[in-house]
Amino acid sequence: MLKVMVPVYAPLLIEYGLNDALQCIRAVVDFCTLAQYYTHDDETLKYMDAAMTRISHFINTFRRVKGKDHEDGDFNFPKYHSLVHVVPSIRLFGPAVSTSTESPENLHITSVKEPYSRTNHKNYDEQILAHARRSLQQLCLEDINAYVSAQAESAATWDNQAFVNRPIGDCVEWTTIGVPLDERSSRTIANYGLSEKYWRTVASLQQALQIPEMTDAIAVFVREMRKKAMGTHQSTEAMEALEPDPHWADNLLVAAYVGVRCWRRNGKTPSNIDKVSEDYIRCAANWQNTGIWRRDCVFVREHDEPTTRRNDAAPEAQGLLAARMLLVFRIRDPAPPVYSRHPINYQGALVKLFHMPHRGIWQVNKTHGMSEVREWPSTASYRATKLQSVRVYELAHIVKAVHLVPADLPESEVDPPRYFVNNWVDWESYNTIYDADFLTVDRVEAEASQRRFGSR
Repeated sequence: MLKVMVPVYAPLLIEYGLNDALQCIRAVVDFCTLAQYYTHDDETLKYMDAAMTRISHFINTFRRVKGKDHEDGDFNFPKYHSLVHVVPSIRLFGPAVSTSTESPENLHITSVKEPYSRTNHKNYDEQILAHARRSLQQLCLEDINAYVSAQAESAATWDNQAFVNRPIGDCVEWTTIGVPLDERSSRTIANYGLSEKYWRTVASLQQALQIPEMTDAIAVFVREMRKKAMGTHQSTEAMEALEPDPHWADNLLVAAYVGVRCWRRNGKTPSNIDKVSEDYIRCAANWQNTGIWRRDCVFVREHDEPTTRRNDAAPEAQGLLAARMLLVFRIRDPAPPVYSRHPINYQGALVKLFHMPHRGIWQVNKTHGMSEVREWPSTASYRATKLQSVRVYELAHIVKAVHLVPADLPESEVDPPRYFVNNWVDWESYNTIYDADFLTVDRVEAEASQRRFGSR
């Protein structure tokens, strides 16, 4: 609930002009998110103090809706007051995640009831404690063995494993997802001695999947992969230029996968907050036998060059674009550069970019703290000279999954639809998309709210 609280409430509260209430909710979510960090320093604790200050200022907007039992509008009750002691407690005793304020009743089964059933029911308390001591010693031994095994694995091996994006599973059988085999595809596949289960031509896929710009995007992708293999470096503008006649790519053969495995930081290892964990991004037809496509949204890194445009968001967001996955594929190039005598397979992801309304830069809203993207406007042009919304990226440029939430109420009928980028969905998103000057901006907004509603 905490991860989606701000995105869910934002459209409703903005619609009714309750910006201060939204700011208060956002401050509470920020405070709770920071409190769940597995490691802290003076900087993160300063952020928590700032969030607590925002809560104390923005909470005054709720005075007018206090119940009749609290006519004085006072928020001096124990649960609210206890928040001011969180930061000092972290300084004294360490991260809050290392403590727990509740013990699930299920633990009584494994910690008391099951050990009791193994005793002779005489002096059972001593026997239960002995059993718990032996279990703890066994867990400690397992942890030591796991630590020794992890040290034996070199850092280079971990790095090579961690940052290589790979397709998920085996190739998709096209007939199982309703992509027929036409005569043109059959002849081309037979010429290369490949399986008709897994391969289709670009032209047949463009028609079956109804993606009009697919051939243009794949033609540019194959062209640039050939140039990359030859060591040719070009500017971003040249890499986005359309082919004069892209139909040479119609007969290229494509095999698809159900997704891609990426890597993201989770911030759960105090000794190494940059340690990564697997992140599976799905792009599959007939997802869970529903008959519909599941196409996850992702962050992609634009080419190999960071953007030089002004960006209000943090440096980590430089060069990131939001996109929806359309197809994860492997394409067979029968005419690779001259150094190779055999066909080469390129792996890539066909995506549809979202439009960033603020002149193509990330801009964080000062009220709800999220960035906004839109569906790409449908402005098809017969004289286009560069790629539009549909593009192909190497799998290495797929950064991580991104959580988008509709930014408008269903009855608003905004066209094209808007979406909020949910910063709170995971640790890496929270530390990637944010206003670089958020401390100053949030303090100014909180002080303005304090002047509007005052305090008692």
